[in-house]
Amino acid sequence: MAGAHRPHEATRHSHPHHGQIGARHPVKQNQAGTDQNFPQDARVHVIEQGGEAGSASRVA
Repeated sequence: MAGAHRPHEATRHSHPHHGQIGARHPVKQNQAGTDQNFPQDARVHVIEQGGEAGSASRVA
């Protein structure tokens, strides 16, 4: 229920450095629901990860 007052801050934080966050914690931010607001971020995180973590293989 605490998330009812945090959705605004979460989206505001993901916007300014949504690119940096995607590179630092792509899975955490994307899975948290950022991929729905920023579908492009999911693509960037896949390309950045490439095949190091295997995330790209999973998404593909």
